[in-house]
Amino acid sequence: MKKALLIYTLTESSYQNALKQGVDVVICFESKLPADQSQITIILADDYRVEGSWKAYDHNRQLWNSMKAKSANEWLIKGIDISPMVLKKWYWGNQAIGSIFAAAEPYKNSHEWIVQVSYFSKNRIKQTLKWFKLQFISWYKSIVDKTTVPPIIKRKIGVLINNEFELLQYRSILEHLPEQDILVFHYGNINLNSLGAIANVNIANIQSSIPFKCFSYFNWNVEELSAYNFLQSKWFNTANAIERINYIKSSSVSVLLMNVAENLPLRNLLKPILGNGVVLCNTMNGLKAGEAHDADVNFDYWFVWNQSLKSLLHTTCQIPIDKLIEVGHLSQDLIAHYTNQNTHKSFLDQHKDKRVISIFSVRGDRYEKLATIKWMHQVIASRPDVVFMYKRHPLETETDLRSLTSERIYLVPDQYSNDKQALYDQIYASEFIIVFGSTVAYESAWLNTKAYNFEFRKTPFIQQGSDPYIQTISSTDELDKVLAEAPQEKPLVQASSSVAMRIADFVLSHVKSF
Repeated sequence: MKKALLIYTLTESSYQNALKQGVDVVICFESKLPADQSQITIILADDYRVEGSWKAYDHNRQLWNSMKAKSANEWLIKGIDISPMVLKKWYWGNQAIGSIFAAAEPYKNSHEWIVQVSYFSKNRIKQTLKWFKLQFISWYKSIVDKTTVPPIIKRKIGVLINNEFELLQYRSILEHLPEQDILVFHYGNINLNSLGAIANVNIANIQSSIPFKCFSYFNWNVEELSAYNFLQSKWFNTANAIERINYIKSSSVSVLLMNVAENLPLRNLLKPILGNGVVLCNTMNGLKAGEAHDADVNFDYWFVWNQSLKSLLHTTCQIPIDKLIEVGHLSQDLIAHYTNQNTHKSFLDQHKDKRVISIFSVRGDRYEKLATIKWMHQVIASRPDVVFMYKRHPLETETDLRSLTSERIYLVPDQYSNDKQALYDQIYASEFIIVFGSTVAYESAWLNTKAYNFEFRKTPFIQQGSDPYIQTISSTDELDKVLAEAPQEKPLVQASSSVAMRIADFVLSHVKSF
């Protein structure tokens, strides 16, 4: 019978072992080998991310049901059941494993599986040692750390900010809300000067000293022990979050505005603590493709960009249609008032009158990225009229960029990594851009610049037809065809109605008096 190897990372060593075992298919999340140099078929599991999310969630749900059956009333902190956040917390730890099993599904009947991955560790010795270590840490922290609560501030509208980048997004909304009614909750990592007279509180200072409950070691089989340890290792993050949410409750806000709560496990605890007296409104800034964790949300309203995303979340993730509020993207407000500041003037002046193509990279050795880099070098060798602007992903390393040394490749400086002005100047200067399932494609479209989304996923993160300026492609041959045509003049950017005002009006319509 044919053999399929399921492994997280395919290295030269594991590849040679696979050859010796007679493996003809490898399903992995990442590969250190060029696919075209392998004698074995290599399947990259990230292309099955959507299907894998549902597999991981199903596995985690079954595991959680088993664990709760063994200790039904024990998963409480200050009377709050942590169940709403558990599946999402586990998912971010084992989503890649679900993708590997989803990618392997077509080979289930035709191949013998050699499985070297698992959702949770199956090593009981390591997990036993970890259990004892975590029990000690929990005991020690409960003695050393003490709960602190800032003075209570009463306001009607709460805004929960994760970082300064989110504050930059939300400032336009705050301008349309009554300053005296706003209270910004943050984690001490923002420039307070930008808030002006708006009241704010650093909730990172609120710490919990509640120790983790010492469940019997003998309750669990090895996978349950590993999953239990995972929760225990995050225990004080959970306990701190509960204390912080209780503080938010004490402020008497009737509406709480927040961002990307669909991604953050601890945000699923807001509703159980705040109850129905607080309307929870979530904005999004990441693409959606119908993953399981987007169906596992616990807030009242979700501001989405367009009808395409609204339909996707309703049909695929079963989010109620009246929960999804189509408002547009906050970046559209910035683009509506965009003026070119020539951020990248030096490079562009050096290559005046050349065709400019921008690439917005991703981390890891995604085949699409490697194929695009190879294509770049081919274009540089054959087309003296073309230059490239390359913006690296924040998690890429210098090693990832080692081949990008041509004078006709401009590596966007890291100082512009979160600079919207520099981003829009780059897009505006480009004839077209290339992305790998990124929201930048939409921002490019709003700047009337063509975006080519290079994805192999069975379910692309950017849906075909979601915008006339966005096209999903599956080969660099399609890029060659674009270059073979004469570039077309881009229409001017038209000012759009205010997304921030639409969000602010919705928030104000749900504000209640004390």
